[in-house]
Amino acid sequence: VMVVSRAAQRRISFYVSANLKTWRYTGNFGPAGDTSGVWECPDLFALPVANRPGETRWVLKVDVQQQQPDTGGGGQVFIGRFNGRTFRASSLHPQSLDLGEDYYASASWSDLPAGGPPVITLGWMDNWLYAQRTPTAPWRGVMAFPRRLSLRWQNGAYHLLQRPIAALARLRGAPRSLGAFTAARGRTLL
Repeated sequence: VMVVSRAAQRRISFYVSANLKTWRYTGNFGPAGDTSGVWECPDLFALPVANRPGETRWVLKVDVQQQQPDTGGGGQVFIGRFNGRTFRASSLHPQSLDLGEDYYASASWSDLPAGGPPVITLGWMDNWLYAQRTPTAPWRGVMAFPRRLSLRWQNGAYHLLQRPIAALARLRGAPRSLGAFTAARGRTLL
């Protein structure tokens, strides 16, 4: 299955192929949810519903590139069913993938390592409103911490949950208390 963004139409198209050379169109999803900017960077994956054994739902993530000074863009998530050809959302009112303004163009992968979390996602920690004005030294652009995704059914709706992957715990040091201090330019505390 190939998932393609029709950016200006705020639509996601689906294609199937038996040989990865010849593709056949099977359907569209959208427009729905946030249509204030172009749709891009789609992602589609299945997740088991944690508190409903044997139940699986599909998650369609779409990033919306906005040109509004207060947001710049972000990901919206539709949860529903995918039959291998078309996606049907349980609700046309999406959830935000991240409530911050600096998480964009996330991509997912699954079952790595074998038997690991069902789906992990990683996104760009930047924003198109200022990305080109960010200094390039010592670097420009960074990826957010990888996140483990899960689904729960609660209060009559599906909810996408996120946690940093467990492997990040090995990178943590001992907690430090800094006490009272005044933040000042050029002062490094950590």
